[in-house]
Amino acid sequence: MFGIQSCPRGIFFRRLGISLGLLFLNGLSSAAENPPPVPRFSMSYVDRSVDPKTNFYQYATGAWR
Repeated sequence: MFGIQSCPRGIFFRRLGISLGLLFLNGLSSAAENPPPVPRFSMSYVDRSVDPKTNFYQYATGAWR
């Protein structure tokens, strides 16, 4: 009986799996080297013309929106 090792189709899928695995691992390592920028809060987003006790959402995001 033939195993997956000796079948040409089995060899193809085995090599394909190894190649895709290596590409996936390579993508993970490059993503770890260049992480996306973290969004941060800035005081320039604050709308100081609004009273925070009245409408905090407008106060906190008014200038950003």
